[in-house]
Amino acid sequence: MEKETNDNISEVYLVKDIQKKLNISKASAYNLCRKGYFKVIRYGTKGIRIDKQSFDNWYHGFTEY
Repeated sequence: MEKETNDNISEVYLVKDIQKKLNISKASAYNLCRKGYFKVIRYGTKGIRIDKQSFDNWYHGFTEY
């Protein structure tokens, strides 16, 4: 039996993390999640986590010239 670890916790962002990173409102952050620009992981009916690698790839696509 494999022991569960918290290693995957650092592999996701919370909505408030992307809100701060992009300097946008909470509503705008949720709207981005709904648009499907990056992978979103849903927990239950209200919990949302954003795949870190997916978000970072999307973000760097806009910030790198």
